[in-house]
Amino acid sequence: MPKTEQHPDDVLRDLPVQLTEEDLAQKAKELADAELKVDALKEEAKGLNSQKRAAEGHRLELARIVESGVEERQVPCRWIDDVPKNCKRLVRQDNHEVVDEEALTAEDHQGDMDYSDDENDQSAPH
Repeated sequence: MPKTEQHPDDVLRDLPVQLTEEDLAQKAKELADAELKVDALKEEAKGLNSQKRAAEGHRLELARIVESGVEERQVPCRWIDDVPKNCKRLVRQDNHEVVDEEALTAEDHQGDMDYSDDENDQSAPH
């Protein structure tokens, strides 16, 4: 192919050009692909936003723990009846702190009686 000389005043400029049927079909396919990509990215963004919110919530919880030096954990506790005071107390087993107190119910009193009866039965000679 012979080299054509370019005139110093020649320039390229973006201008409207009527597309051929083939060009138009290709652009329509590119448009459909672009629509699919946008939809996929929107769905991915929803998932990422959900993950981001979860990470932010976790970060906030960790900040509270670090600031206070306290974290909620499962701690073994035991209900202990105080019949003379007609109450029962929930006592932590790790440091023996009372964490809750409730009035004894009739069922609690019945349970105490049943337990006493069981104790008597076990200690009785057979």
